[in-house]
Amino acid sequence: MAETKYFVGTDDHLAINERLRIPTVDIIEYNAATGAFPPSWHTHDDNMDVIDRTTLGVVGSTVMEVVWQER
Repeated sequence: MAETKYFVGTDDHLAINERLRIPTVDIIEYNAATGAFPPSWHTHDDNMDVIDRTTLGVVGSTVMEVVWQER
């Protein structure tokens, strides 16, 4: 039986995506081994202190390259 974990209700990006029509992407760490997001996700501990600087830089560079190539 499928189980919903960490359900936050409706998508918290609806206002931006549908109402304002601004395309967005959500980049969230996901651990395939545990089948879950980090324990800090959507909590008061979900802040810049739990993001690895190196990972943030690599993801930022990748996103910028995709945006550049798609223009």
